[in-house]
Amino acid sequence: MLLKKITVGICASVLTAGMASAANLSGKTVEWTIPFSETGGSAKWANFFAPLLSEALPGNPTVVVKYMPGAGSTKGANWFQQQKNGDGTVMFGSSGSTQFPYLLDDPRVRYEYADWNAVMASGTGGVAYLNAEDGKLFDGSANKLKGKKICLRQPRSNTS
Repeated sequence: MLLKKITVGICASVLTAGMASAANLSGKTVEWTIPFSETGGSAKWANFFAPLLSEALPGNPTVVVKYMPGAGSTKGANWFQQQKNGDGTVMFGSSGSTQFPYLLDDPRVRYEYADWNAVMASGTGGVAYLNAEDGKLFDGSANKLKGKKICLRQPRSNTS
């Protein structure tokens, strides 16, 4: 029960910050697309968080998890990039399997992270790297890195 309260609190604070200007989603259904099959770890992750997101989102909408496996998640990410409804009822769940093709300039990638707004993040085993110069500043905290511009890579000029 304590874990659930902590998780709901974290989700609520992250989501409220990210959706402060969002419309009330009362009575609506949010479709959360996971670019993998319903049997994997990302499915378990999404199904765990779906009811917590419902509690945290404005108006407490129903959150439904949908699956779109294919091309190591690139199919689902490309699909999400094309969605333009902008009413807050379409979400996408990303993972390292989605980020690596993007970072490595996979020619199948037609999505741009700079076009998306993060509304939730959870520690699920990601790895962060620094260049050699900034790595020398890292002493176990990010204090000496304040003011540094951190960028995964330059956005693509053409995502179509």
